[in-house]
Amino acid sequence: MTSDCLRHQVLPRRYLLRRIALEFFFGGGAAYFFTFTDRETRRRVHQRLVALRPPSLSAASHNVHFVRDALETRHQQLLDDWQCWRITNFDYLMRLNTLAGRSFNDLTQYPVVPWVIKDYASSNLDLTNPASFRDLTKPIGAQEPAQAARFAERYAEGRGGPRVPRSAAECRGVPLSVVLACR
Repeated sequence: MTSDCLRHQVLPRRYLLRRIALEFFFGGGAAYFFTFTDRETRRRVHQRLVALRPPSLSAASHNVHFVRDALETRHQQLLDDWQCWRITNFDYLMRLNTLAGRSFNDLTQYPVVPWVIKDYASSNLDLTNPASFRDLTKPIGAQEPAQAARFAERYAEGRGGPRVPRSAAECRGVPLSVVLACR
């Protein structure tokens, strides 16, 4: 791996909810995900790579500690690019996922996109018809009147909705089980 093949950036990542990984983005859209035994090893590898100063490595990669101000600045630039039509909706969502630490290379941090389409029965999707889209003011489980009524009834009875996990660690295997069920 030569330093001049780095097209974009190297970003610190979580793996199994631990801050022990780096993701390398290369030319042609390739990305590689490396995990380390501990956080300090990841930091040292990242620091050493940045010290080499590869010419095509983005400035964002130089931030070894990835502080909140840098994230907010990058998000604002991304938002500006999207609002000024310099990037597509899909590019915006994918870059936002990357900025949030999500990766196609880790099933526990897999990228997410909003579910906006409602009409899957028509042979042609009419993008001018509001009925083609789901109501984004309601959660996905309360889109239909019957579903909304059932949730309202459960709430009124004090049973609440489905059990909400106490932490992200409880949800770790969900993306994996979904992928396996789809195969």
